[in-house]
Amino acid sequence: MKRGQDLIGLAVMDLEIGEEIGEVTDVFFDHQSQSILGLKIKKKKGRGEDFIPYEKLYSLGEDMIVIEDKTCIGKCQEEYQSLIDEGEVIGHKVISDQGEELGMVEDILLDDKGKLIAYELSEGLIQDILKGRETLTIDNTVSYGKDAIIIESSNRLS
Repeated sequence: MKRGQDLIGLAVMDLEIGEEIGEVTDVFFDHQSQSILGLKIKKKKGRGEDFIPYEKLYSLGEDMIVIEDKTCIGKCQEEYQSLIDEGEVIGHKVISDQGEELGMVEDILLDDKGKLIAYELSEGLIQDILKGRETLTIDNTVSYGKDAIIIESSNRLS
């Protein structure tokens, strides 16, 4: 299991030419399909940010991400849901379908196949230290809205 924010800052290496081509700056995903779409990268050479589809990753390691070659890199799409860009997932309020405020999204958890499996929530620094962060599973009952993520009360992991 990986955390979304652990991917931010990882180097992207081109397997074909053995060259570091950039760094991950964001993670794009789709709440409907509960899957990672790809990674936003800032190239070492050139301007702007580009996109690598998740299925085009050769490997996703602890220290870097490897792609087969530069042909898998494309342009970012504005409609993608973003992990850290302003107004996106990090900091989003999470409430239960019973009207209980559960906290704010601090990170996402994903499996090795790029499937979004849980939200890591924070109730603030003091509560994080005293109780730890709560993890909520993601399944078909999740409603992702502009103001909040609404989750069924029975979906708590820890």
